[in-house]
Amino acid sequence: DIDKAIKFLEKAQGQGSAYACFLLGKIYQFDKEKKNRFTASGYYVWAIEMGSTEAKRYRADIYMESGEYKDALDLYVKAIKEGCVESAYNAANMFEYGRGCEINDELAFSLYKYAAENGVMMAQHNLGAFYYNAKFVEKDISKAFKWYLKAAAQGSGMSQHTIGLMYFNGDLPQDLEVALQWFKKSQENGYKQSGMYIQDIEQMLNKTYIEH
Repeated sequence: DIDKAIKFLEKAQGQGSAYACFLLGKIYQFDKEKKNRFTASGYYVWAIEMGSTEAKRYRADIYMESGEYKDALDLYVKAIKEGCVESAYNAANMFEYGRGCEINDELAFSLYKYAAENGVMMAQHNLGAFYYNAKFVEKDISKAFKWYLKAAAQGSGMSQHTIGLMYFNGDLPQDLEVALQWFKKSQENGYKQSGMYIQDIEQMLNKTYIEH
């Protein structure tokens, strides 16, 4: 009952709860019936003034949606300084692609590493990509695999797909059956590009079985 939730959260906010104010922002940002960007932003600004770190991150997300990258980055950086590891991932992504700032691979790598070490799934994937693609650091398949595997364990279809590719193309000891299992996991987690590889590998394995 969203209306009752709002009623009680407003009471809590009135008594000084920054967290209640933050939750009101989330309701107006994400609830299908209540969705209102302006109202959500207002609650986040209010929650920020009351000391909410999470509100900084979510307000920054709204800035990102509207293309106000510099304002978003400023809030992400403030949230990072208060210990928000998710904001470290967001800021890293902005430094990697130059949104609201100059491209800075060194800073992007450092922030991805911080977020990855603190369990942020997409930061783990992107850190793996830095090692795999020799971006800022030397190419290191072992380290790339390590971080892709951590993200895959959290359910990243993209990471599962990438591991499948590594077993398929010989970055790791080539094993079509293992690659197939990773591609299937990836597809189950919504990564559609794995479907093509599943079909190809199954045909290759069937051909090998028939020939033997």
